[in-house]
Amino acid sequence: MKFPRGTYLGVVEDPLVDTASGEKVPFSGKIEVLTTKGAGLFLAKEGEVIAACYREKENEYHGSEAVTYLLKTMEGSSLEPRFIQYRYGPEEMALAEEMCFERGLSIKQAVKPKNVPRARLDDEVLARFMALQGVHAVLAFFEGFPVQTSGDVDFEHVAAIAEDFIRTAGKVAVDMNLGSPACVIIEGNQGTCVIAPYGDLSLCILADKTAHLGMIRLAVSILHKEMFHSV
Repeated sequence: MKFPRGTYLGVVEDPLVDTASGEKVPFSGKIEVLTTKGAGLFLAKEGEVIAACYREKENEYHGSEAVTYLLKTMEGSSLEPRFIQYRYGPEEMALAEEMCFERGLSIKQAVKPKNVPRARLDDEVLARFMALQGVHAVLAFFEGFPVQTSGDVDFEHVAAIAEDFIRTAGKVAVDMNLGSPACVIIEGNQGTCVIAPYGDLSLCILADKTAHLGMIRLAVSILHKEMFHSV
């Protein structure tokens, strides 16, 4: 049984964003992943990866393991991933979700408990982000103060500015009935900054203009899934 075809949108840089209509909105549908070593498939729902598989020669990876493996194999390599979007309607999405569940491709849904303890990133997680192409600094911060860092920047200054951005983004999202912001992306002609909530911490990734924004967003999405597991 094949996955629904969907509406072909083409090859994109950021697989979690749908820009086919001329506006940036969270993407829902199938994402074919092609690299120089293998191929795979992601299922995204409203800008979040909910299922995945990736195959490289005789090895096949499912769920969060697939995305984690893809991110790790990109460390210092030249996989040159290509993301091809196929938008799904409600019926196609429901069928694809059922198929992913049956085949063991689903990523456990994040369920946030009422009282969230102070989150802490493993050193391996920081290293995972630092290994992505173009990333030169990563920090977790709390109320404008750096908690964990990797790289070489003025972390206290960056944490204070990033705190202002994430707070402002939250207010704007509420005013526009968008819900809680999944991440804030600042793109300049010299680089990119991605800020994302992580429990009661926030994560800030700084990258130069060679960075692959789509891979950074995928790494953030998987980090959210790994933090909380369904019960």
